[in-house]
Amino acid sequence: MSKVILILWSLLQSLCLALGQVFMKKATLSDRFEWSWRVFTNWWLLAAGGAMFAATVLWMYLLKNHDLSVIHPLSGASFIFSMILASAVFGESIPLIRWLGVALIIAGMYFIVLK
Repeated sequence: MSKVILILWSLLQSLCLALGQVFMKKATLSDRFEWSWRVFTNWWLLAAGGAMFAATVLWMYLLKNHDLSVIHPLSGASFIFSMILASAVFGESIPLIRWLGVALIIAGMYFIVLK
């Protein structure tokens, strides 16, 4: 049961990190993104900060309660979430070779938690 909880918390942390990146990209594409006081009213940028804050809090929890040699490789799930979100939100095309990379990341994560 402990492994399942570790995996779920790690996936949630990785998802928050990926969402933060997506929100940040949306913020930079917004017409409200400029280097002035208006940047503080960019809701995408605020959402990015919130997602990154949540990812950081979860990361600190994981660091406190689990081995770094296990949780850091599991954070590779953020690459997977980022690719899926980039395709879904921004319409980016993902070539087959990148999906092969995703398969390798998943295989590596499997071997890390196999123990």
